[in-house]
Amino acid sequence: MAATFDATVPMLVVRSTVTNTNPGSNASLTTTRGLKVIDVVGNKGLVGGGAGDTILVGNAANAITDAMVLNIAANTSFRAASIDTAFSTVAAGGAIRVTVAFNTDNGCWANVYCVPA
Repeated sequence: MAATFDATVPMLVVRSTVTNTNPGSNASLTTTRGLKVIDVVGNKGLVGGGAGDTILVGNAANAITDAMVLNIAANTSFRAASIDTAFSTVAAGGAIRVTVAFNTDNGCWANVYCVPA
């Protein structure tokens, strides 16, 4: 998917909805303007997770966040414990990539908070 911004954006929230039908896959947002990821907050879906269930936000192949563990109860919020500032700026034409892994259930949503770079 592509995003186009015609005006100054004070903050952009990219929502990624993850289902347990796409293990090990990723969803990418190609940007037309440089963005800086400043936070990631999400919520586990209607089913609790298990060992090995994670979600990670990256800049193409480089991790921006830690792998957030989704071995948590249903409807529990989670947040990135760290943002790697070496990779948190995504250049115009780059991609914010959300990658999931699971053994049990990875259904969740994650909001990726960005500001213009």
